[in-house]
Amino acid sequence: MNKSTASRKPYSEAQLEAVGSGVEQGICDTVAWQDMVRRVGLKEARRILRLGVLSAQDIPGNPKN
Repeated sequence: MNKSTASRKPYSEAQLEAVGSGVEQGICDTVAWQDMVRRVGLKEARRILRLGVLSAQDIPGNPKN
């Protein structure tokens, strides 16, 4: 693990909310997003989106399999 990877910290709640909102604004008119919202509801779709953002982070000590 290099120093730049080790020094990065996970997103704060505010940053995660901002990223999630930005992504949602970019995909809100797609069929896939509208289908997910229809199937699970807006609140759950936003939670799933947020988890996707979290899983994309490179968190030290959390190897991706």
